[in-house]
Amino acid sequence: MVRPVFQVSQIPFAHDCVNLVIGRNGIGKTTLLDTLAGEIDENGNDTQSVRPNTAYITQNHGLFESLTVSEQIDIIRQIDGISGPEAAGNSPDVLNKLIQILEPHRKTRMGMLSGGQAQIVSVWSACMLNRELYLFDEPLSGVDPYNATLIADAITSLLPTPGSDSQQLQKTMQRTVVVTLHSMEQIFLFGDPWLIIVSDEGMRGTGLTEQGSMEEQAGLSTPRIRAGKASSFLKRENAHQSSDIFRNLLGQE
Repeated sequence: MVRPVFQVSQIPFAHDCVNLVIGRNGIGKTTLLDTLAGEIDENGNDTQSVRPNTAYITQNHGLFESLTVSEQIDIIRQIDGISGPEAAGNSPDVLNKLIQILEPHRKTRMGMLSGGQAQIVSVWSACMLNRELYLFDEPLSGVDPYNATLIADAITSLLPTPGSDSQQLQKTMQRTVVVTLHSMEQIFLFGDPWLIIVSDEGMRGTGLTEQGSMEEQAGLSTPRIRAGKASSFLKRENAHQSSDIFRNLLGQE
């Protein structure tokens, strides 16, 4: 199997809005996050480590299944001596709304939660931490529309917002937030995000190569990466149906 290898230094990321990585299944979105996290180097080698000052929420959540929801929350609060979301420079109102959904399940073990409930705990846990780099792999997968909106708001709250006080601005202005997303209909839950569009149109360069034998590479095309604000893609294409235009950009029917 050919493994995509990302030269992340060649990919433009934004620091003032959420970066959404979109592309079809199997194109390498998770591999990009693994590379950003430091788990894979730019030559495709496993490093068995994670880059410092990074919060990485994978699709398997990374939670302690034997703990109750309450115990999991307590552990997160103890990391970095956090006493509340304000300590991380994040929005307490948004995060409190998120965790209140799980109030009836505080004594439930993590392994007994639904996929959507576990997703809420994992996203809340990451948002409670003060980090420079936040990575979320498909955080809206298996989540109903209401909770998807709350999760998107929580992730967006990691970044500076209009009217931020100087303390909150100082803690958030150097952050980078990267989210993989599969559903085109959910793009604008994150405001006007910066898109990293990965497609397999057979175009060389711009940050992505293929790892494998020379024979394999000769028979494969390298996916193309395009980046820009979501609104700029719509304006450029003079499009009104956002889901249709982004499917076209991805080469999907």
